[in-house]
Amino acid sequence: MKSAALLFILCCLFSNCQENKPAISLGDTHEMVDYLRVASMINELGGPTVLDLKNSKGQQVVLVGCPHSRDTTAKEFDLIDVYFKHLKPEVAFNEGGSIQESVHYVSRNEAILKGGETALLKYYCDQSGIKMLNGDFTEEEEFEAMLKRYPKDELLLYYSFERFIVPYKYGMDSDKPIEEAYADFTDGYLAKHKFPLTEEEKSFDYFKALYKKYMANEFDLGRADIEQFDFLNDNCKFCAVGRASKVVRDEVLLQKINAALDQYNRIFITFGGAHALAIEPALKNLLRKKAAE
Repeated sequence: MKSAALLFILCCLFSNCQENKPAISLGDTHEMVDYLRVASMINELGGPTVLDLKNSKGQQVVLVGCPHSRDTTAKEFDLIDVYFKHLKPEVAFNEGGSIQESVHYVSRNEAILKGGETALLKYYCDQSGIKMLNGDFTEEEEFEAMLKRYPKDELLLYYSFERFIVPYKYGMDSDKPIEEAYADFTDGYLAKHKFPLTEEEKSFDYFKALYKKYMANEFDLGRADIEQFDFLNDNCKFCAVGRASKVVRDEVLLQKINAALDQYNRIFITFGGAHALAIEPALKNLLRKKAAE
């Protein structure tokens, strides 16, 4: 049960705004919340999500769902502060890949400014002497899983848009000509992580041809329809591709939590807010199953 002090702090915050286990299937846990429903839930909530779940054996999982900000005054960072200190976790999971153990941050704000919630979690894990583990899977694993579900050209267009076009449009690598920056993306990210591409497929001309084929328009950075690639939107082909990639990652996170609960009783997680809402029923059911083992 939470202490009165914790409840008071949380009220103030909200008022201001391993071993390999057999994979869990959705049938083993619970049907996750559909991402289209998640979209409406996010609009209704209007802020970060916290899952604070405990089973009858005393195992507790806290997941802070974050909107991926680097604003040191953002509410999610206060929530991480409070819940981490109260839970005193034995292990933590982050989104977005591993951070080397040799990477350290000297202060809370430095961590947030350099790496958002993931870096802040690393800062607190270092202070507490616990491990921070990757709750995601690698890009290689993601690409392999998604290539079994979708044609390569569709995935190339989706990943190029989500992970290059949108960030470039809003400033990432925008000091370079787009053709040069895109070549860096296909070589230094996609090909590096074993997304299979020919030399022709790595070119920006090939991307533009794919965009014209699937969107029936010439590509123009200023007029590119970002909404057609937003996984929280309905009735768009590539929105569905985005949702599928989220579900695959949710399954991986649940598998890792499942394995961790065989060794630890207190687990802390930072992940995107949409993921938190999507997996809540599955995570509740997983904890119930662990209590019954």
